[in-house]
Amino acid sequence: MSPTGKRTAIVVVLALACLGIAAGAFALLPKKPEFDQAVMEGLKQRITDELNKTPGVSVIKVNMIRESSRRTSGFVEYRLNGEVRTDIECLALMEEGTYSINLNCRQR
Repeated sequence: MSPTGKRTAIVVVLALACLGIAAGAFALLPKKPEFDQAVMEGLKQRITDELNKTPGVSVIKVNMIRESSRRTSGFVEYRLNGEVRTDIECLALMEEGTYSINLNCRQR
């Protein structure tokens, strides 16, 4: 192999190595806070736990839909003294850059 060919091969190998390091570094960057699957499940559990503290209430299901990376809304299906109801609406907003969630559930 000629000296020019060796230099070209070395440059290509170094470029690929740098690209690999850059890709690896990107993967290690902290993830931007958002309503991912784990956060959504935790939020549903939080709503369920709070509402189940109310006498006569038994939560059947919390239905939340992710509207954006920082906003989700939905409703709660629950049983109140044996009657199935769906008149509790919830809205959750995640503060910019943090996992702090402002949750508001209210009866329609």
